[in-house]
Amino acid sequence: MPKSWVWVKLGEVCEIFTGNSINADKKEKEFTGHKEGLNYIGTKDINTDRQIMYENGIKIPYCKSNDFKIAKKYSTLLCLEGGSAGKKIGFLEENVCFGNKLCCFESSFCNAKFLYFYLQNPNFLQEFNLNLVGIIGGVGKDKIKDFLIPLPPLVEQVFIVKTLDSLFALAKGLRVE
Repeated sequence: MPKSWVWVKLGEVCEIFTGNSINADKKEKEFTGHKEGLNYIGTKDINTDRQIMYENGIKIPYCKSNDFKIAKKYSTLLCLEGGSAGKKIGFLEENVCFGNKLCCFESSFCNAKFLYFYLQNPNFLQEFNLNLVGIIGGVGKDKIKDFLIPLPPLVEQVFIVKTLDSLFALAKGLRVE
């Protein structure tokens, strides 16, 4: 690791929190079919290609959004439990409310997109998988806060993000053709 990089706990560079669950009846009666409000994202709304399906028919009206946790634009959502744990991840392009099996990583002291890419890094995923517990398999947000992350200076983070964005755009173009 370069001398300019430092090891920090993940919880020291970002806020980490889970969302809210909504039972099926309440979801159907109170949050389905609204035109206005914050989109509600569940694990099913994050594709394995990391795309988030914002328009899923479930919205939290603005007048009720104070009752829900909100993940801000440019945060990362990662599935914490079940078969999709550690596999489903997305980078937010808008503020959303989100389900309790998803965890929001809201960057405070590092580049948000750098954090998104790091959460897909084999080293992070290995640590994540080593900490899976329970019958359905999951990792608690408090455990993740203690995971160590190698953090480069901000200028290097920006360079890494630009490089990875370019490479992923090229790879996506190759798949389309």
